[in-house]
Amino acid sequence: MGCQFVLCSDCQAKYEALRFDPASECEMNFMPLGSLSWFDEHPAGGIVSDHNGDHEQCRASIIWLTYARTQLWRTGSVPAELRGVWDEAQRVLPEWPGFRRLSLDVEQMKSLDGMAEEQREIIGVIRKMFPNISVRKKKGLVHFLASGGPVSAHRKWWWQFWK
Repeated sequence: MGCQFVLCSDCQAKYEALRFDPASECEMNFMPLGSLSWFDEHPAGGIVSDHNGDHEQCRASIIWLTYARTQLWRTGSVPAELRGVWDEAQRVLPEWPGFRRLSLDVEQMKSLDGMAEEQREIIGVIRKMFPNISVRKKKGLVHFLASGGPVSAHRKWWWQFWK
């Protein structure tokens, strides 16, 4: 997979500044993480954005870190292909609040499972409405593109299918 944990100095500073808050609320971060997340685990505004392309590696690193932790919750261990990401993240961001949440309670696990089921259902709806699906991997991340939806005067993007 070739995953590496690399943050630019700006993103690293933002993540280093985060502190664990035991009262922080949990959320279902459907996209891009596909996992549970707490508000104290990412800088204000959420995970690293890469709209203009200059934080692609930073964003990928945070997604891989989150995925590694999700797999730890599910299986009891970090996948071998993400062990280097996990170890490097612990070295670079030892105070990251997410390292204080290495197990889920029963209700949190139900939420995680429920979110995974919702993701499968939504992808199924997208596949029906937008039959041209392409899935590609870029730098270890999966990129999903759906197009070719119903012809109308106002064509909708895949994420607007419910409107």
